[in-house]
Amino acid sequence: MRRKRTSPIKVKIVSQGLYQADVADAAGICESRLSRIVNHRVEPFDDELARLARVLGVSKQELV
Repeated sequence: MRRKRTSPIKVKIVSQGLYQADVADAAGICESRLSRIVNHRVEPFDDELARLARVLGVSKQELV
């Protein structure tokens, strides 16, 4: 059985004690879109990744 890799975005959200909905709102991303990104169903656009990095206080490279 293959193990799913944990999303670096999810790791940052949880480690900072944030809610996914709040991060999505602050980044200007629909909550359902962020959920699909975190669950590896879609790849984030570059601008989405930049906004998420800003909100989470990390570099874009830390989120990929």
